[in-house]
Amino acid sequence: MTQVNEVPVKVEEVVVTHEDGSERSQREVRYPGARISQVASKISQFIWLVFGILEVLIGIRVVLRLAAANLHNQFAILVNTFTDIFLRPFFGLFGAPAVGGRVLEITSIIAMFVYALIAWVLVKLVRVILDWNTTRVTETYDKDTR
Repeated sequence: MTQVNEVPVKVEEVVVTHEDGSERSQREVRYPGARISQVASKISQFIWLVFGILEVLIGIRVVLRLAAANLHNQFAILVNTFTDIFLRPFFGLFGAPAVGGRVLEITSIIAMFVYALIAWVLVKLVRVILDWNTTRVTETYDKDTR
């Protein structure tokens, strides 16, 4: 059994008896750090959601440009206006090869990788700062009563 110096907040025990007479007992003990771990998890999920939406919008921009979509369409204008803000640091990094109105925005693809890396680093930082090492201890015992 793992030793923890904190007082448990919640203890749950489940005992299942099988037809053959064997039992399985599972005991879960939650410690105060469990709440902080849940907060860290929610913050991490929020970070992934925000950066995921950004990644999808940049991806749509890449596809629209690659498919030579009408850039005067309202949807294209919305996507380009929003993503321009996040792509501005990458403008001019590389040229954009174009053939017959189709443009491959290499800088947008690089930006997607950079923003995914930033999201990953932020999630790791949240885990390091907020996540406690021992938040839950689960013990399982099998007992054969035959």
